[in-house]
This record gives sequence, structure tokens and C-alpha cells, in this order.
Amino acid sequence: MLLASVWLYAGIDKARDPGQFVVAVKAYQLLPDGLAHVVAYALPIGEIGVGLLLLAGLATRFAAAASALLLTAFIIGVASAAARGLSIDCGCFGGGGAVQPGQTTYTVELLRDAGLLVAAAFLIGFPRSRYAADDAVRASVVATRVDLASRRTQEARERALAVLERQRADLRRRTRLVAVVAAVALVGVAAVGGAVQAKRDAPGPAVGTVNYTGPVSAAGTDGIVVGYPDAPVAVDVYEDFMCPICGHFEETSGATLLQLARDHRATLRYHMLNFLDPLSNNTRYSTRAANAAACSADLGAPFVQFHSLLYANQPKEHSPGLSDDELTKYGVQSGAPADTFGGCVRDRTHASWPDQQNAAAAQIPGFQGTPTVRIGNQDIDWQSVQNIVDAVNAAASAPK
Repeated sequence: MLLASVWLYAGIDKARDPGQFVVAVKAYQLLPDGLAHVVAYALPIGEIGVGLLLLAGLATRFAAAASALLLTAFIIGVASAAARGLSIDCGCFGGGGAVQPGQTTYTVELLRDAGLLVAAAFLIGFPRSRYAADDAVRASVVATRVDLASRRTQEARERALAVLERQRADLRRRTRLVAVVAAVALVGVAAVGGAVQAKRDAPGPAVGTVNYTGPVSAAGTDGIVVGYPDAPVAVDVYEDFMCPICGHFEETSGATLLQLARDHRATLRYHMLNFLDPLSNNTRYSTRAANAAACSADLGAPFVQFHSLLYANQPKEHSPGLSDDELTKYGVQSGAPADTFGGCVRDRTHASWPDQQNAAAAQIPGFQGTPTVRIGNQDIDWQSVQNIVDAVNAAASAPK
């Protein structure tokens, strides 16, 4: 019951937001991008399946072995993250991704998973329990009551022993068959469920397909403003160019936000923060990237494409990040003149702007980090782009 509860709770919580769990898996920096997506989509469904098997007491030894395998993998993953100096939430029960260095809980996570591994090992050795579905499997084997003590001759005793051995062999075959069927069903359910999760997490249209050519303000206290003055709603977006969750947010929601701006439904105020500077090997990548974004905003239209390119080519945490030359290259690709833009990037013309944005964000009550999406004084659940669209519509129709 303990293991069943853990798997069901963990699997359901992760399955609610497949995109967030993709971020959690990628944060470990152990799997190629494509495989990370497959694991993120299928694993929660597999966890739910293992939980249901344990809850029913069906193929218990197999379910316990699967539990032990998963827990061993989790222990290795968390220990590896700690050893490599990554600052992440394990994502074991939803959430996950980068956190501040002081917010990691690796010791607690390792002890918890080790305790659950002991429980799984116990079930592998002692899988029988009352009221389990496995009891019905055992009962399906016709049991002939054999009393060896009543057999007076050696031949009679040997015949009785043969009957008992046939029953045991039949029970072993049926138990193995149930385990094989359970394993095949579990893999099938995880595959189908993973496909459904992938469809739920499908990104919106690419930013490049959104024909936004409207106003873009220079970087200021209100951020970099993208949108038309007559738009009835202002949406504040807080991001850090080193933040992997922000990268996923832009992949799934960035184009829809630009459509809101293009259609005069909302102005977007991008606040580029730099609190992840410590995760770029002393190159202050978050600051340099935010400075470069402000340089592109000085030129207006290039900001939209430049912002998208930086997330499409986002470096990993604990890497030096993109160099000034690479930032300049993406700026030129976005339509910025090489000399003007490159000089602004190298001279750190707007290096103080992300510091100001960071300080202002820290004054927001309950501010949780990046990404954050706000309308007025209200935080919006950014994990679903439809939540943002609904919030914009509600704010636009609210009495003024």
C-alpha cells in the first residue's frame, strides 16, 4: 500500500503537466533531448500502472521489481545531479527544474528513495499478502489435498509427491504468465499514454510563423514592451535566458503571446532577469544575454526574433553560455546591423538593466522566480497557454 500510494500520487501529479516534467527530466542533463521527451511522457503513466498493480496485489513480485528498478534509477539520477553541482528540484512529485543553489533537498530525496527501495526489496522476497489478486491466481490451480503421512507405501508417497510437484509447476507457470502479461500491458499502456501526453504537450506555432511587425519599446523600468498602445491588457513576463523552464515556456507559449500582441489584444512586457548568473561558469551569461536583448530592443523589430533565437539555442546550466560573438550572430540573423548591435553587446551598454529588473521582481510579494506571468497584481498559471489566453480575455472584459 505504501509503494502503491507513492507511485499513484507521483504519476498522477506528473501526468497533469507533461511539459513541466519534460523540463524536470532535461534538468538532469543525462539524456539526449529526444529521449528526455520520451521518458518524460511515458514514465508517469508507467508509475501509475505499477501503482495499480501493487494496489490490486496483481503480479506483485514483478511490480515490486519494477519499483526497485525505478527507484534505483532515481537514486542514481539525484546522486549524479548532486555530484555534478546541479541545482535542481528532482521533479519526483511534479514540478522540477532549476532552483536556487540553497533550495536543493538531495539528502532528503536520497533517503526517501532508499527507504522505498528497501520496501520494494522486501516485496520481491515476500510478495504474498491477504486480499491480493494473486490469491485468485493461486486458487485457480486445482489443489488436490495430499496427506503424505497417510501413504503407507513408498510408491504411494512418490505418486503424491508427483501430484504436488505438478501443482507447484502449474502455479509457477501461471504466476510467470501473469507477470509477463502484466509487463506487456504496462509497456503498452505507457506507450499509448506517452503518445497522449506528447500530444497534450505539443508546442504552438513557431514564433517565426507569427507575423508581428508592431511596436517594440527600448528596455526600461516596465521591461521591453511588445504590442500596440490600444491593447486593453498588459501581460508581464519574467524570464531568465539561462532558465530551462523559460525555454520550454517559450517553446509552447511564446507564439501565442505574440499573436495576442499582433491582434491588439495585449501588450507584452518582457522583464529579463539575471538571478541565474552563478550557473554560467563566471561568464554572467544571464546578464550578457539580457543586455543583448536590450540592445536588440533599441533597434525595435529585431528583439522579437532575437528573443526567440536565444531560447531556441539555449545553453545548458553550468556552461559558459553563448559567447558575445554568438550573441552578435543571432542579433544579425534577427535583422540588427552588425556594427551597432555588436558594439552594444561587447560594451555591455545595458548591463545594469537586468539588475534593475531583478531588484524590482524581488519586491513583488510571493515572487517565485522564472518564468512568472502576471496581469496586474495577479499571477497567472503559465503552465497552460490557454490559462493565459483566458486570463487576458477576462481582464479585457472586466469593468474598468
